[in-house]
Amino acid sequence: MANKPNKNSSSNVVRWSKRSRGWLNELVTGANTARDNSYMFIALIMLDQFGSLNESQLVKKDVSGKHIGWFGKFSNTASETTKENVHAFLTSKGFDTFSMSYYGKIWSNVTKRSLGVDLAVKHNGNTHATYKVEEIIAQIVAGKMVISISDSANANPVLVKGDGKNGTSTSKWYKQKKDGSYVTEKGSTTPKEFPPKFPTNPSRCTTAQDVKLCREYWQGEVTKAQDNLDALKPMLVKKNGRATFKAYAKAA
Repeated sequence: MANKPNKNSSSNVVRWSKRSRGWLNELVTGANTARDNSYMFIALIMLDQFGSLNESQLVKKDVSGKHIGWFGKFSNTASETTKENVHAFLTSKGFDTFSMSYYGKIWSNVTKRSLGVDLAVKHNGNTHATYKVEEIIAQIVAGKMVISISDSANANPVLVKGDGKNGTSTSKWYKQKKDGSYVTEKGSTTPKEFPPKFPTNPSRCTTAQDVKLCREYWQGEVTKAQDNLDALKPMLVKKNGRATFKAYAKAA
């Protein structure tokens, strides 16, 4: 954790960094901000605050046993105190549209995605993970890690071309779940290859299975395109009535 620890005992005395205040301003003032974009900014704010804490502030209880540090009762969950602090920060600028339960879901999604790309590590079985905070922030602001609270392990996977990572080959196709994990053979950690024996041109579909696979293929392409659009949106700001390029702040 690169930043110096800040005091974090209640919503009223939490110290929020300049970049967190900047992300909050973008969240509040961004024109037509999509909900997925909101998740992105809240995740960045939570990570920034998490990275400023020292170890003693992560797992902490009051005299009654209530979790008042960053982490909650269960592994890799945020405490109610954490949610209250984040909620107080957002509402201080008038952003009060989120249920407090969303903050916990956002943090869980950050954890899941970070574990998937080795930017978070679980220790001693089921204890809380450690996080490479600045690298995760860099992944999110670059649009390489998309935060969501609607992922479902049961959602239909999409057919994707391997990228040479996580056991995939660039010359083969695989079914990937919404959380980024791949469909595997039972008892195996290696992604299962699924040859794309279907047309990608709708006019060439001749069976219901063709249509299903073609839809899954194009839905994957839509998702990729939307991720890139979401990453580009905050990079344009109006200055003197003209669209101006705004680069993300370089991770410290």
